[in-house]
Amino acid sequence: MKKIIVLGGGASGVLASILLAKKHGGDNVLLIEGNDRILKKLALTGNGQCNLTNKNMTKDKFFGDKSFIESVLNRCDDRHTLELFSQLGISTVQKDNGKIFPRSYQASSVADILRLHLDILGVEVLTSEQITRINVDELDSNTNAPLKFEVVTAQNRYTCEKLVYALGGATYPKLLTCESNFVFLKNLGHSVKPLAPALVHLRAKNKSLHMLKGIKVDVSMSLISNGKILASDSGEVHFGDGVLSGPVSFQLSPFASNCLLNNVDVTASIDFFSEYTSGGLLEYFCDRAELLENFSLENFFSTLVHNQIGRAIIKEAGLNNAMSMKDVTDNDLINLMKVSKGFTSKIVDTNGYSFAQVSLGGIPTSEITENFQSKLIPNLYILGETLDVTGSCGGYNLQWAWSSAQLASLEI
Repeated sequence: MKKIIVLGGGASGVLASILLAKKHGGDNVLLIEGNDRILKKLALTGNGQCNLTNKNMTKDKFFGDKSFIESVLNRCDDRHTLELFSQLGISTVQKDNGKIFPRSYQASSVADILRLHLDILGVEVLTSEQITRINVDELDSNTNAPLKFEVVTAQNRYTCEKLVYALGGATYPKLLTCESNFVFLKNLGHSVKPLAPALVHLRAKNKSLHMLKGIKVDVSMSLISNGKILASDSGEVHFGDGVLSGPVSFQLSPFASNCLLNNVDVTASIDFFSEYTSGGLLEYFCDRAELLENFSLENFFSTLVHNQIGRAIIKEAGLNNAMSMKDVTDNDLINLMKVSKGFTSKIVDTNGYSFAQVSLGGIPTSEITENFQSKLIPNLYILGETLDVTGSCGGYNLQWAWSSAQLASLEI
């Protein structure tokens, strides 16, 4: 029987294994991973560059219980993690936007160093072992705490005194992080908040959206539900075949996913002229209409926006590309301004778990202690994305993995 078994060879599971091996000895730690190698998802982060964490680490960058998240970050944030990484030999660099990467900008180099630490510490790592069941075999007669956990895989049975659960969320089903991973914890008595894809492309519906396919452009984008702005962000959006993707769409997608999960209508409003106020843009349009009175309406948008964006705005405003600017009324210019500042598309779905970086929902943080131990099953620790905490795009979800691993390891 091992002293500690860690389930899941992702960021939180591997870091926890390293820290626990340093504390208890590598021969007392067993790491079990269902894939053919550990840290496969880490290799995908930051487009392969591995956005490790972010200097702008606050509770407002996360979905979930803000007070719990704040408590965690107060005790273990990016500064603690960077100090640990320095001790592990991981060299980092910070970009102007606060994102922190390995100096190599290579996710595989981070994975290599973490694997080497496991090897040097003598941690037994089992891969391609898919878990089928988790049993609590023996209970202390006085405290009712488990004396032994049994982990059953397709190949074998393993027992331990303490169990660290780091199987991830519901994304990347090809990497075996999927909704079924939560069944084991449900069987042990934990509840699971509804799951949904987050940091994911959004599927949208608008009669003119197809005209923008293939275009990438900097915009300001807001999500609106029941007449209220849920969230806004600025940056690049990519228009696909009925799909909104790119950094802005990713950042706003958790808000959209939450609405879809609760069957609440949500609309994306895109501002192609975010540097202007509505009044300022209308004034500019009026001056430009007078300047280009001998041009067609289609040419009115030349050099202002991509030609296809201009045509889409005209269509949404209910006007004709070929009409002369002399025939464009003041009311027409108002409508063009409104569409330019608020090109709306109804969000109808996401691109699903296969294309999502993380998932919403999971085990409520109210069911764990501040050091990530289950309140229901003593000696069971739940880490990372398995919990109902979701970070924004930019290194926040990895920081949550690092933080949970470090704090749990202090107590185990």
